[in-house]
Amino acid sequence: MAFHEGAVDEEHGDYYNPNYNQQAPPTNKKIQYKISKEARETVQECVTEFLLFVTSEANEICAIDNRKTLSGEDIIKAMDKLGFDDYKDLTWYYYKKFKQVSKISCEKKRIPLPGDEARVGSHSIVPSALI
Repeated sequence: MAFHEGAVDEEHGDYYNPNYNQQAPPTNKKIQYKISKEARETVQECVTEFLLFVTSEANEICAIDNRKTLSGEDIIKAMDKLGFDDYKDLTWYYYKKFKQVSKISCEKKRIPLPGDEARVGSHSIVPSALI
């Protein structure tokens, strides 16, 4: 028996319907998955190895520039240098967003950013112990 698009077979239901696999799953059922301990440990080891890999490359970048402190830019440059080009643009985007949010948050809390010497009237907002 030949089936045309959208045909319904009594034995298989809507299997031959092109939209059969696009139906939304029922929302009233909770689906719970279990991840084995070995799988969690394997993922943790991979993440740790990746972080060490990228951080060591960023550390080399800092050593070339005679700096001791890693920055977010160093991490992104290291990822780019190691061949993770696909993540470069997105990582830069979120890094810039993080910097903007950090700046706004500091301004709201009146916490001076490094290099800022903001003063309000005759009172400094920088604690005297830090001046």
